[in-house]
Amino acid sequence: MKIDPSKIERVLVVGLSCIGDMLLSSAALYNLRMYLPHAHFTIRANAQVSAMLADDPMWDEIKFYDRGKPNSPYNGWRGRVRAIREFRAGKYDLIVDLRSTLIPLFMNCRYRPLWGWREVFLPRKVHEAERNLYCMQTLGVPLRSRSMRLYVPEDIHRGVQRELAPYRNKLVILNPGGRAFKRWPAENFAALGRRLSERGYKIAVMGYSAEEQAAAAPVLASLPEALDFSGQVPMPISASRLAAACLYVTNDCGGLHMASAMGTPTVGIFGTTDPWRYGPWGNRHEIVFPKACPRSFCRDEGAKCPIGRNNCLKQIPVDDVWAAAKKILAGSSIGCDEGRK
Repeated sequence: MKIDPSKIERVLVVGLSCIGDMLLSSAALYNLRMYLPHAHFTIRANAQVSAMLADDPMWDEIKFYDRGKPNSPYNGWRGRVRAIREFRAGKYDLIVDLRSTLIPLFMNCRYRPLWGWREVFLPRKVHEAERNLYCMQTLGVPLRSRSMRLYVPEDIHRGVQRELAPYRNKLVILNPGGRAFKRWPAENFAALGRRLSERGYKIAVMGYSAEEQAAAAPVLASLPEALDFSGQVPMPISASRLAAACLYVTNDCGGLHMASAMGTPTVGIFGTTDPWRYGPWGNRHEIVFPKACPRSFCRDEGAKCPIGRNNCLKQIPVDDVWAAAKKILAGSSIGCDEGRK
């Protein structure tokens, strides 16, 4: 199916529920926006994704849509029916359902592609961002950019850069958060932070949600000189902090993809998910994973891991992450925030 730009005035995008997944689709959506510059773009998304997109001029309208919670008005089959009715009332010409559901079949749009079916024959190892770009190309959309998009208002970016100017070229951010079975041990993050501090780097520790703040707390306690970047600060501030860093060391979580979007050099720590499909993309990065694992990355997020998925990342020694960090830092030849978005 190829879309005709002259016949599209209103576009609906059904967003994903996770910040990381939404960022992995951002390059594809940006190319669609560039192909349809005069169309009205609406995205339906949950609260956290809406907060990330709130300031982005790419979107003309952001509307709530969250079917992941039991009390959501869009949960269950009645919620699906309600969503279809609301979507149809918008009189859209094109729907892009990033969730890959069958909802487009029930829409009154001129163009209603089934998103997930368009990449079913791609090799499993193709990165998720590439898969989204491929799906967009099947609609006839030319690719002007392959960069992920995370919009940050200029005043916020400048303010954060001024605040962190004393640590220019020396700021390293650690993120010990993420889902429990995707966390490298907090004591390992602390040991890595001490090694970096001894070599003159300024350490900061991130953690947004209450669970991530709890994961950050013991690392901060072990690194009393570290900057505390934990807490539910506005997302543009977190993104600007990442843009100021020379290195970001993180578990597999949404922050990893924020760093990719901001161009921050990253060490990604993986075990129960496939980094070649879901890892950093578009930025300078290194991947660290358990070398002695009897399986080659779980498709089931470690549910059937023979050593137990909660033990997976414990198999990664500090020396392995330290070696990856040194490799990234050795290649840093420009200012941390030069050339960034």
